Amino acid sequence: MIIDESASDFRWPDWPYGFADLPALAHIMSAIQTDRSAFVRGFIPAMFKDALAEDDAAWMFAEITRMPESVASAILFDQTVQDYRPMLEKVMLPTLLCFGRDEKLIPVAAGEHLAQHMPNARLVIFEESSHCPFLEEPQRFNDEVASFVQSL
Repeated sequence: MIIDESASDFRWPDWPYGFADLPALAHIMSAIQTDRSAFVRGFIPAMFKDALAEDDAAWMFAEITRMPESVASAILFDQTVQDYRPMLEKVMLPTLLCFGRDEKLIPVAAGEHLAQHMPNARLVIFEESSHCPFLEEPQRFNDEVASFVQSL
């Protein structure tokens, strides 16, 4: 399963679906290391189509900020600069691609690219979700996952 993730989060010259180029990535890493609380509080709304309840936003904030800032920014850098596009055709396992229609972070076109280049992938679009369909449309998400698992 791939949930609202692109083949690369980096905006390469031939890849417009990444969320960051080098200046943007450096800015985000700096914000995480110097004022993570403010950055995360501003980032959380981008993961959801609709505003979160205060308790849910507080839980999300606590989860995101569990690791040290230096580790978080290092993971972000490593994840962002990976480019898995050359490997997609080699993924032969059945793969469920779950993408939210609300494109604040990852565009649906990135999911369509995965579906076109992964031989056994199936793309499901969640119309009422952004980056977290498992939280935004939990019943439909669970139904899609159950159906996918049962099809194996």
